[in-house]
Amino acid sequence: VKLIRERLPQVTLLGSSDTNTCGPISLVQRNISPHVLARALSDRHNICVRSGFHCAQPLHEFLGVPASLRLSFYHYNNCVEIDLTVEALERLFAVSK
Repeated sequence: VKLIRERLPQVTLLGSSDTNTCGPISLVQRNISPHVLARALSDRHNICVRSGFHCAQPLHEFLGVPASLRLSFYHYNNCVEIDLTVEALERLFAVSK
């Protein structure tokens, strides 16, 4: 969470602001559809993420967020893979300027 906040200031993180927890992270970049981001991460960087409501459409509506991008980390992701995901998002955001 800390890495994402530091390196991706253009995103809004949804959910807990507790930086000591690790689990799925949902985020929004208001200028790019999460569906477009998910497809670009998959096609260009071989990174699998999910986009959509994630079984929480009422919450998305309450937050005024049409959909979000969800990154899921678990024991099968190592620090290098998480760094690659953040780097890939940085590159995608730079291209979209």
